Amino acid sequence: MNRRGRTKGFTLVELMISMAFIGSLLVMISLIIILIMGLYNKGLTLKEVNQVSRTVVRDMQQSVASVDAFGLQYEDRTSEEMTTGQSLEDIWGTSADYYENEAGGRLCTGSYSYAWNTGAALKSYNPRLVDYNSAAGALEYEGGKIQFMTTSSGNPTPVRFVKKKDPGKQLCHPKVDALTDQDRMLGDADEFMNVFGAGNNELVLYDFSIETRSDIDVSTTDLTAVSTFYYIKMVLGTQAGDEGLIEGDVRCKPPADATYNQGEYCAVNKIDFVARTGGIGR
Repeated sequence: MNRRGRTKGFTLVELMISMAFIGSLLVMISLIIILIMGLYNKGLTLKEVNQVSRTVVRDMQQSVASVDAFGLQYEDRTSEEMTTGQSLEDIWGTSADYYENEAGGRLCTGSYSYAWNTGAALKSYNPRLVDYNSAAGALEYEGGKIQFMTTSSGNPTPVRFVKKKDPGKQLCHPKVDALTDQDRMLGDADEFMNVFGAGNNELVLYDFSIETRSDIDVSTTDLTAVSTFYYIKMVLGTQAGDEGLIEGDVRCKPPADATYNQGEYCAVNKIDFVARTGGIGR
């Protein structure tokens, strides 16, 4: 007589339970991988911002150390008070080598000259971000003009934080009869160096300020052997889209409020440092 063999297998309920368990396990593994990758990307972003911060501090200290004192203010003809310029037009023809506004600024030390656009101004010009005004072209921000360089292809590109060898301080005091576009166009990009260096993140300056003692009269006192100090404060960080003003400070938005990438590519760093000149004589 032939007997049919009795085969054993999973019931439908057991199969569904097994698939549910495996599916849950895969979801947990995926979430863990996503979390680890987010932390990894955040760590790389923080590392780059910290490295660039150290590079900027060293760069500016070396530039200032190789020159005599440079002027941060000029005497206003109307008020006869010392004033900080807010545009190239303000300092043109004066003894001031620095101006800054909401859109950016320039600083001419006598060795290298620096120029920058603020992160807020670049955001207003960036078509990838929500504040871009395509109709107006966003060539100005809060009354200040966004600065551009010309690339090798002839296209203007907004600057972030650049410098050039400029012992004559022509970036702050151009030798022209009229400014025309000199206050907006810096020149060819090949003439400038990126102070931030090469990196994966689009780092920008959110704030820049420089101060020094105002009680030293260089014009009447010969103190060429005495150096002076400049106190520089900077806020630099990424331009990933999740940076914003929080309680008056530029910070990365909390992950719950982030719009673009939950903050994993966002980092902001505040730097305070002192730069010392070689002397205060001119």
